[in-house]
Amino acid sequence: MTRTIKSTRSLLKEAKLKVTNDRLQLLSAVRKGTTKPLTIAEIHARMKGASDLATVYRVVKLLCDRGLLRRVELHHRHAHYEFAEQGNHHHHLTCTRCKKMQDIELCITNTFPARVLKAAPEFSKVVSHSFE
Repeated sequence: MTRTIKSTRSLLKEAKLKVTNDRLQLLSAVRKGTTKPLTIAEIHARMKGASDLATVYRVVKLLCDRGLLRRVELHHRHAHYEFAEQGNHHHHLTCTRCKKMQDIELCITNTFPARVLKAAPEFSKVVSHSFE
C-alpha cells in the first residue's frame, strides 16, 4: 500500500488555517520521529523553544479542534497528543510495569456503533470511544 505523505503546510491549508511558524513547527514535531503520543512538554521540547508554553497549548487546542491532532487518554495525570492521520484509527496498549506502549490497529468497537445507537436512541452519533 502506498500512501502519499502530505506536507505540513498543505495540511494546515486544507484545514483552512493560516500557515504560521508556530503551527508548522508544532505539527511537524508531532508528525516526525515518534510512534507514541506526546505530552505538551514533549511537544514543546521538540520545538526547541521556538514558542512559549502558552502558545503551544493554544496551537494544540486549535489543531485538535480542526482534526489535525487527536487527544489520547492514557489515564496519566496529563494529556497526550498524536497526529490524527485520516484512516488510521487505532488504540494504544501500555504495559503497566515498564510503560512500554504499542499501537494496536485492531478496534472491535468499530463493528457496533449501530448497536450502541439502537440501545441509546437519545443519541445520534458515536464520535469516539475508549476502553480499559
